[in-house]
Amino acid sequence: MHYIRAFFLTFLAVLAAACAVNWFVDPYGMYWSPVIDGVNAEKPASVSRVRVIKAYRAPQVSPEILLVGNSRVEMGLSPLHPAFTGKSVYNLGLPGASVAMQLDYALNTVRQAGTVNRVIIGVDFLDFLYSPASLENWDHTGSQPGYTERLAAFTPGWQARWFRLQEKAALVFSLDSLFASVESLFSQDGLNNSISPRGQNAAGTYQAIIATEGIKPLFVQKIRELEARLGGKTHVLRKDADALSPAFSALAEFLDAMHERDIKVDLFINPYHFSYVMLLDNLGLADLFLEWKALLVDQNNDAHKEPVPLWDFSGFGQEVMEPLPRQEVGQAMTWFWEPAHYREQLGDKVIERIMAGDSDGFGVRMTEDGVSLLLKKNSRELEVAANDWANLKKRLKLSNPQK
Repeated sequence: MHYIRAFFLTFLAVLAAACAVNWFVDPYGMYWSPVIDGVNAEKPASVSRVRVIKAYRAPQVSPEILLVGNSRVEMGLSPLHPAFTGKSVYNLGLPGASVAMQLDYALNTVRQAGTVNRVIIGVDFLDFLYSPASLENWDHTGSQPGYTERLAAFTPGWQARWFRLQEKAALVFSLDSLFASVESLFSQDGLNNSISPRGQNAAGTYQAIIATEGIKPLFVQKIRELEARLGGKTHVLRKDADALSPAFSALAEFLDAMHERDIKVDLFINPYHFSYVMLLDNLGLADLFLEWKALLVDQNNDAHKEPVPLWDFSGFGQEVMEPLPRQEVGQAMTWFWEPAHYREQLGDKVIERIMAGDSDGFGVRMTEDGVSLLLKKNSRELEVAANDWANLKKRLKLSNPQK
């Protein structure tokens, strides 16, 4: 009996010590323990638990402004921008999430926090694309995605409380968490992705790659990834003449919910490096890209008496046409990490324009009256940029993508 008791006491002591370490290091970024620079400030493992972390963290910080979108928003928009001074802001960007998931998380935060008075949403072209086959059996009511159980955990009742307890306990009482804690302690060099207390991704991995390999591999990888995802396939924005893709429906429902709550919404099209849009053109998707912009304007004007501000930051301005640096290794671009993801410096310009309203600056506000001229301008930009695109492909040693 003495040995059994000693064994269990030792086991409990080890378990308690491991849990204490996990709570203190907080590798997944729940921010329930003190943050110490050089010890646990950076949390590389947090990027693997974003959908868990942000479901609970976002309401907890009682945000007044929510930044919503995919990984472009998560990396590019700072919740600490000076334009937000005096406001509590949370970056709810969710990498790889559908439009429905992004907006469901946002609506859940609105409901639970009770403090949100403004939502800024970055929309992305690829999130609205579907294959014809995926829309054949599409039901307007939609299906129940797997994350709904997590969001339902905020409702009253013992089942919801039990689910919350299980999710949070797994971040402390697990061997995976202990391994993540140890990794975090040795990964405080600023060269890892990490989710900040306000939800922004530090994009440290990009910095590490640029420091050791340069920016060219990032461009080549992203372009090849897009070719594999989009090339040789049929993509549509609507099921038929009367039914747009589910992403449009999710957006319309969210706008209605915000309108009912008298919450201000700003929509914006994310900036893309010109090479991203030129690749869409090579793959035969440029016309669909422009149609998507027009549909956003149409839906926005049909949904409400007073349309929400809709901004387009994807036009070929000075920032979007930024050339790759001449230095092969160690030199980052000013505005972009790679074709699809913009840096915080460019995100600052997006925030400044949105918060200032109709003042001059980067980007343009899309309206029903001006959309036709804007789309014609976008078409001309593709023609003008053809030579720059050819030179960039040559430098990156890329063959022409198949249309």
